[in-house]
Amino acid sequence: EEAEKDLIFAGFIAFECLVRKDSALVIGALNESGHKAMMVTGDSPLTALHIARTCGIADGQLPGLLLSKADEGEEWVVVTGDRAGERLPSTESWTDLAKKYALMTTGDVLDAAVLREPELWKVVDEIRVFARMTPQGKAKIIEEL
Repeated sequence: EEAEKDLIFAGFIAFECLVRKDSALVIGALNESGHKAMMVTGDSPLTALHIARTCGIADGQLPGLLLSKADEGEEWVVVTGDRAGERLPSTESWTDLAKKYALMTTGDVLDAAVLREPELWKVVDEIRVFARMTPQGKAKIIEEL
């Protein structure tokens, strides 16, 4: 709190790292050929979802759904659209959810989920965006896929 006292607002600054122009074309070709494109990144979930939508990894028409920590285990939380903030019961399969939402998770939440339910690795390919991933987490995703 000490560091945040007596500050004077000086303005905003924005950074943007543009997606390569040919990214959407390449991802589109992969999708059309039956491949599933995913993003595994160290970025924040919403930043990663925006980029994934921009280049066609995630469907821009589907609300984002983030696997999040809950009191007991994990839960899905809608993070974009009119229903943002809504929590969904975790009883629906990841495969069914992936038809209605752009599924996302973070490294620490995914680690906790598969520690409790190792069979989730069998459906991890339903997730489009893996955010806040460590280098070790990125390697684990690749190994499991």
